[in-house]
Amino acid sequence: MLFYDFRIECKYAGEETLEKACAESRREGWSAVACVNDALWEENEDARYVFISGGSPRVWQMAAAFSEKENVSEQGMQELLKTALKEKGGVKSFSVSGLHEITVKDFLKAVRKADDANYLDDCRRALCNIEIDYFENNQFKLREELQEADALTKKAAMARAKALLADQSLLDELARIYSDKNVRHFHGHPVHYKIIAGNQETAMTIARLLTEALYSCERLLSRRLAVVSEIREGCYDERDLENLFRQAAGTALVIELRGSNEEHANYASAYERVTEFISDLIKKYHQNDLCIFIERTDNPGFTPSLMAKVEEYIDIVAISEGAGNRKEAAGYLRRLVKEADFEVMDKKEIENSLEEKTSFTASELYGIFNRFYKDGLKNKLYQAYKTATYVTAEKKKTKGDAYERLQEMVGLTEVKKIIDQIIAAHKMQKMRSDVGLAQQKSALHMIFSGNPGSAKTTVARLLAEILKKEGVLESGAFVECGRNDLVGRFVGWTAPQVARKFREARGGVLFIDEAYSLVDDRDGCYGDEAINTIVQEMENQRDSVIVIFAGYKDKMKGFLAKNEGLRSRIAFHVDFPDYDADELIQILSLMAKERGYELDDPILARCRDVFRAACAEKEFGNGRFVRNLLEQALLKQSRRIVEESGGKPMTRDELLKLEPSDFEVNLSDRYAKKSIGIGFV
Repeated sequence: MLFYDFRIECKYAGEETLEKACAESRREGWSAVACVNDALWEENEDARYVFISGGSPRVWQMAAAFSEKENVSEQGMQELLKTALKEKGGVKSFSVSGLHEITVKDFLKAVRKADDANYLDDCRRALCNIEIDYFENNQFKLREELQEADALTKKAAMARAKALLADQSLLDELARIYSDKNVRHFHGHPVHYKIIAGNQETAMTIARLLTEALYSCERLLSRRLAVVSEIREGCYDERDLENLFRQAAGTALVIELRGSNEEHANYASAYERVTEFISDLIKKYHQNDLCIFIERTDNPGFTPSLMAKVEEYIDIVAISEGAGNRKEAAGYLRRLVKEADFEVMDKKEIENSLEEKTSFTASELYGIFNRFYKDGLKNKLYQAYKTATYVTAEKKKTKGDAYERLQEMVGLTEVKKIIDQIIAAHKMQKMRSDVGLAQQKSALHMIFSGNPGSAKTTVARLLAEILKKEGVLESGAFVECGRNDLVGRFVGWTAPQVARKFREARGGVLFIDEAYSLVDDRDGCYGDEAINTIVQEMENQRDSVIVIFAGYKDKMKGFLAKNEGLRSRIAFHVDFPDYDADELIQILSLMAKERGYELDDPILARCRDVFRAACAEKEFGNGRFVRNLLEQALLKQSRRIVEESGGKPMTRDELLKLEPSDFEVNLSDRYAKKSIGIGFV
C-alpha cells in the first residue's frame, strides 16, 4: 500500500464556506468535514482511503492510502475527489497540488490529527481496518525512510557505488538493474537481496543505493523503505509483522537477521519458529514486497536457517560490502566528514587513523569515523567535557577462543590431534596455492562415537568455531539435528527436509545425533531415502559442509555397514572414550571453579570414590553425571546455609564454602559402597 499527502484549494459560491455549502447534506451532530470525509469513503471504498486531515475552509490538507495497483497522480486525484467535494461538499471548483509520498508513520499522524478534530466519524473504522499501527510492537524495531524522488541515472549510481568502495557484486547488480534487456514496468520481483556487511550503516548505504536504482528503473512503486531489526523470538505470536508485510506491497523491506540482543547459545534452534514464520510471510508476499536481508558478519544470527528455507521459492543475489586501499579509504573518510555537521577529522587525523594498514572495509571506516565523531563532540564542540570522569562498565572475562577452550577440556587427546591435523592441512593448501601448486582439498566428514556425556556435541560446536576462524569453513554455522528433523512423515517430504538442513549448515557443520536411528524400519523406506539424500548432499556440498554423525560406538558400526556410499565418504572416525575417575575429578573441579567454588581434598576424595564406582557401571553419564552431582550438591548447600544462617547475613567465603556432606545426595548414594551382611533378612 502507498501513502500520500497533498492540498486542495476550494472555491465556493460567493462568500460560502464548507460549513454553509454542505449544510443540507450534513448529518445531525456531524461537522461539514466529517460529512465530506464520509462521502469520500463511500465513493472510493475499494482499497482507497482519502480524507481531509486538517487545514482551513479554502485550503485543506489531505491524506490518502492506495493499493499498489493504483496509478496515483494529481490529475487522477482531481477526478477521484470530484463527486464528494462538489455534490456532497458544495464546492464549486477545486485544484489539487503538492502530491507526494509519505511514510506510514506520517499517514498515522494524519489519521490521529483528523480524529482529534472529529473529522472522521464513520470512516474511522475503515481507516483502522488498514492495520498499520505496528510501530509500538516490542517484538521487533521498525523505522522508515523515504528515498530521493529524483531519478538516479546509471552513471550516477555507478559513481556512488565506487565512492562507497563497492564490491564487484554491487557493481554487477547495478549493471543488471539498468540493463536494456529489462522492461521498465513493475510486474513483481525477479530477485531479492542479501547484503553482507560488518555493521548496519554500511549495509544501509548499499540498500539505499539499490532501492533508488530500482525505483528509477520502475522496479519499485514506492520510495519507502521499512527497516526491521532486533527481531525477538516472540514475533510469530502477533499479527504486526504480517501486517507490515501485507502493507509493504510495491515497497522495500530491509530485514536485519542478527536477532535481538537476547542471549542465545544457538540461533538456528532458538529462532526456529521465527524462521518458519518469516519464511511463510516471504513465501506469501515476495511477489510484491522486495526483501533485502542484512547479514552482519560479526553476528549472522538466524541468517543461515532463514536463507535455507526461502531459497526454495525466491532467488537471492548476495552483495558484499566493499574494501579499498589507503587512498580510497582516505577519500571515504573525507566524504563522511563532509556529510557531518562539523569537522569531525582534519587531514592529519584521517591519515593517522589509517595507521599501517593497506586495505580497509567500509565497516572499518565507519567505525573509525564514529570514534572520532564521539570524541569530537567533547573535544571540539562541548569542550567543558574534556576532563569529565565517565562511568566504565566492568568488562566480562572472556572464556578465550574456541581452540583454547578445546585444549582446556579434560582428555580428548585424539580429538585434539585430528583438529590440529585439519588446521595444518588447510595451511598447507594455502602454501601450495601461494606458489602456484594445485589444490588437493579433501572431504572432512566425521563419525563421533561414544557414550552420552562424552562431549561429542560440545566438541562439534567448538570445531565449527575453530575451522571458521582458521578459514577452513566460511560461516562456522552449527546445525544440530536428529531423525525427526530429517525424515518426513509422508512420501516426498524427506529429501526436501534433508536438503534444507544442508542449506542451513552451508559453510559450517551439520551434526546428526543418533544417526543410526535413520535406518530403523519404523517408517518403511523413508529412512533409506534420508540416507541416500544425505550421501548425495555430502558429495554435492563437500567443500561447504562438514557432516558429523554421532552416536553409540557399537550402533554406529551397524549404521555404516548399511550404506557403502556413506562409509566411503567418512574421512575421520573419532572415538570419545568414557572418562576415568581422575578425569571426572578434573571435570568436577573445572565446573566448580566456573561457578566460583574451590573444592578441598576431603570433598575430592569422597567424589573420587563415587566416580570409581560409577565408572564400573555401563553408560553412567560421564560429564553429565558430574554436572548433575555438582548441581545436587549446590542445592543441598543452599538448604544447609539457609538453616545455619537463621536469617543473618553470610560472608562471601561462607556462601562459597562446600562441605563433604553437601555431596551426600541421591546420585552419590546410588554409587556408595555397599556393606556385606551375614545371615538372613
